[in-house]
Amino acid sequence: MRFPKWAAGCAALALVVGATAIDPASGQGGTEDERRSLAIGPWWASASARGGGVADQDGNTIVWNGRIPAQFQFNVEKTDEQDVGTATGTWEHQGEALLEITAAEGALDLDLTFLGSGPVAGTGLDLILTGSATTSAEFGIGNTADIPPQIVKIGAVTCNEAYGEWAYTIERFFESEGYDAAFTGFFIGLREVEDVQDDIDDLVFEFSLDSNSRPETVSTQSPLVDMTSAMISEYNAFTDDYPEGWSTSRVIDMMARTEALLNEWRNLTECDELLFGPENVETFVNGLTFVMQSLIGGAGAQGVDSETFVQLAHAGARSGAFGPGAPNPGSAVQAEQALLDAGEAILEANVDPEDGQVFVNDDTERVMATGAAMGWEFQVNGKPTDARETWESTFGEPAPDTDGGEGDG
Repeated sequence: MRFPKWAAGCAALALVVGATAIDPASGQGGTEDERRSLAIGPWWASASARGGGVADQDGNTIVWNGRIPAQFQFNVEKTDEQDVGTATGTWEHQGEALLEITAAEGALDLDLTFLGSGPVAGTGLDLILTGSATTSAEFGIGNTADIPPQIVKIGAVTCNEAYGEWAYTIERFFESEGYDAAFTGFFIGLREVEDVQDDIDDLVFEFSLDSNSRPETVSTQSPLVDMTSAMISEYNAFTDDYPEGWSTSRVIDMMARTEALLNEWRNLTECDELLFGPENVETFVNGLTFVMQSLIGGAGAQGVDSETFVQLAHAGARSGAFGPGAPNPGSAVQAEQALLDAGEAILEANVDPEDGQVFVNDDTERVMATGAAMGWEFQVNGKPTDARETWESTFGEPAPDTDGGEGDG
């Protein structure tokens, strides 16, 4: 019972004007239904805006011209509540600008430089940038100010590339301060597929080690891989402690969470499968299926009551732990045979010693209904018993479906 050894540059304005926040909801572009969200995973991005503005303030004419390059590192995670995902990470920017101030007393030109950084938040459709920036100028002038929210509107997206618009939010900020502004800019993001695949390779290697060398957890850049890692760690710890840590309820709980992870891995989007790599996806599907097979086989071999028998059988069928095409064929056969043996034990315990017939009660009905759904044949009182034929002849009903309904009780 062991996991196999498979191999915002506008903060510069703080020097001359106060910071005015922008409503993150007031963006441009299509609706969420018209735009495609960034795929899950870690992203690296670069952006740059170039432009300027002209404003009259207190009788002074102010002209600002500059460029604002920025870099981003963030991760996109899907959540149950928000299909577009949640973005978290950091960004930093640096830039330079020429500030020309013309007043009645004369003219002044200032060369500005600035550095800033802060958190990335928002969704896979709109990144929201905040933080602070330090602006420096000639004559020892300088200050640090908060960056008002800047919005990166994600536009064209493929699996591993994204293109968006950042400049317009800077332009909107200048306009909100009374400038006649014009900016052009871009945002280009790349999903770091290789880093995630390296994480997965490291994880598979770690789990090929024996229990004395294996770390308790292996952290990656993917929540799904981390949950899988934790599940396999829990399973391996369970087998290391066996039989002291044995309980039917613990096995059922582990199986439910393993089945949920299997569903996630088997229903990845094309982009997510590209992120993880088809071979790695197959590795984790096979590994989690092996966990299901081992838990089912171990529980069945221990002997279970009829209700647990039904739970094990239906979970095995739903998850593909046994049956045609099941991964790890040897383990699949062992798991299925353990259930057959457990079912036969329940039936044998309900044989009438006088006539050798099986009593019809809740326990035998559950076992026979499940066996009929699976197409199993039991050996009862030394005789082969086709569960489907017995069910249909005894109850006069079609065989129940393997996915629930009849036999769940």
